[in-house]
Amino acid sequence: MRILKKYSTVLLLCFWAAFVGGCAKERTEYGPCEMRFGVSSVERTRGNAILSVDEITSIGVFGYTTGMAEITGPGSWTYPADLLDNQKVSRSGMDWIYNPVAYWPAEGINNTFFAYSPHSSEFAVDSYVQALVPDGGGAPTLRYSIPANVVDHKDILVAKGVYNVDLASPGVNNGMVRYEMGHAMTWLALVLNPTDIAETANETYTVDWLAFKADNLPVASYLNLETGTWASPITHGDVSWELMLDTDLSRNITPDRATRLTDDNNRIMLLPFDLQADMVNIDLTYYYNPNGDSYDEANGNYIGNEYSYSLPIPETSMRPGIVVVYLINISPEGAYVEFRQENWDDNWIEEWISYGTTIGEGDDDDDWIQVF
Repeated sequence: MRILKKYSTVLLLCFWAAFVGGCAKERTEYGPCEMRFGVSSVERTRGNAILSVDEITSIGVFGYTTGMAEITGPGSWTYPADLLDNQKVSRSGMDWIYNPVAYWPAEGINNTFFAYSPHSSEFAVDSYVQALVPDGGGAPTLRYSIPANVVDHKDILVAKGVYNVDLASPGVNNGMVRYEMGHAMTWLALVLNPTDIAETANETYTVDWLAFKADNLPVASYLNLETGTWASPITHGDVSWELMLDTDLSRNITPDRATRLTDDNNRIMLLPFDLQADMVNIDLTYYYNPNGDSYDEANGNYIGNEYSYSLPIPETSMRPGIVVVYLINISPEGAYVEFRQENWDDNWIEEWISYGTTIGEGDDDDDWIQVF
């Protein structure tokens, strides 16, 4: 009798494991269905750090159970995150895993989910990230401070909320909720463009110093994970980010090509608050040599005449999910900045909007955009 009971228990456990691994649309007599999560899409954009689902390593998930009641819109509810509270869900190959596992309540019980990426545990310590539900319940928020080091800047993603679903709801497949994610930050990119006005075709430029500087920049705010919007800045600060220039590129810049200075290690990700005209400038030092020799390897010295500028930036509209590109034009006669902004229309056709120049003559040539 004991042997029969033992084998019956093992059989029931096997059935339970099979259903958890591939859930039916309802609870079974062998056990509940595991809640699973993943990402179905990332908002299309150009130049942001995260461009595809495959580049997402983790998400933070908040889950709410509201019984028979439904959440009808932002700000209309104060339920606690009783299912999942900033649960980290990590990519593992083609799968998404987390622990401890949550399970779907009975059918007819409404559940609502919000998510963001990357999970707060993956941010730099000094970025001061905190994902939480307000006291008394309601939509979760993400408190974020921009890190002091550029290499620690993150392309934060926020998901569209998944409202009032149960295991049998359309879009819940085998117990999995999939998120559509969009960008919450603005990427500020820098492109260096030597202008070809020298008498010889062999001239070179060497960039010794380039820094993005801002006074009273918005550096901390709260992101509402239900609406995907930022609250008014809670902190302003003065920043100076020196860009670590690639040695080969910085010594071999010629007028026949523009050079992107902001790659994965120099990606300036800002909160989407407009930059004021008196707030931002770019400090730049470069050397020009008409004979094409830009660096003396033997003596470790730059060759040519030195030029240093502090280039002011005009007021710039910063919106989530776009890239603002500053084209830094340099020559022996001076330097000036153009900037453009990415936009997508309803048909996902990209449009570049030119805002003109701050110093000197503008360049009508759009070829520099192709470096992105």
